[in-house]
Amino acid sequence: AIVSLGGKFLKVNQALCEMMGYAEKELLASNVESISHVEDLKVDLEHVQRALAGEISHFDLEKRYRHCDGRTVWGWLSVSLVRDAVGNPLYFVSQVQDLTDRKRLEEQLRHSQKMEAIGRLAGGIAHDFNNIISAISTYGGLLEERLPSDDFNRGDNFGCGYFEVNQKRGVR
Repeated sequence: AIVSLGGKFLKVNQALCEMMGYAEKELLASNVESISHVEDLKVDLEHVQRALAGEISHFDLEKRYRHCDGRTVWGWLSVSLVRDAVGNPLYFVSQVQDLTDRKRLEEQLRHSQKMEAIGRLAGGIAHDFNNIISAISTYGGLLEERLPSDDFNRGDNFGCGYFEVNQKRGVR
């Protein structure tokens, strides 16, 4: 896109129109600010001011845009300031590469890594719990052996039969 010093679109290509969901006439009637995500606009404008002040001649940044349907579009913005022969600023040449799919995939990867970590934690807890149950079952069995054979607390009444069966199955 070719953008005026004030941020108005002067020329746009079909790729930008498709990326943002606007017709060419709609973009040409608007400005960069109107399609920029509000939280990213300040950083963008700071770079523009630095370019106009002569501190930098170009800049690149990752930023969010607002698609015409309201969803967020992630883009890699590359901007160069074009000056005349004397050095006066004329306009900006901007290129935006769509990063939306990459950002979505990165988020899916982060989510799957979190789920994997939760699974490992749950597996570790289950293993530790099985160890505790095993100890309880073993000590219960030892206590049961000390009871007389006709004692009410022997067998299923004492609960050791439950632990023996479940010790073999583990915690589920």
